[in-house]
Amino acid sequence: MKKLIAMLWMCVLLLTSCEQVITNTADEVRLNRWSAKLGGGRVASLSFTDDYGCFKISSKEKRYSVKISGLAFIDKKSIALFDGESGYPYRFNYSIKENKLKLSTAQGAITLTSQR
Repeated sequence: MKKLIAMLWMCVLLLTSCEQVITNTADEVRLNRWSAKLGGGRVASLSFTDDYGCFKISSKEKRYSVKISGLAFIDKKSIALFDGESGYPYRFNYSIKENKLKLSTAQGAITLTSQR
């Protein structure tokens, strides 16, 4: 009986250690893939890999797209993407509520949904 309990305890420890731990909003932003359907059939997406991020808006037919990708810095309130092609830094303020990420700039706001 003791061996069975020990084996069950080990299984619980192994299974719980496989999860990614989200400790703050910056981690939540970084560990999820985000997307939104926009007017006119456009699609917006935001994703991160290690220290790099990619924000993209493309048409439904993929005839055109706008892409900002490069080194990313995320703090409690904002995301900074340094575009690899232009070298220009783009900054977005953000807020998270449940599975929604609201990105804001001086020009407006967009709300993306987690695609985890």
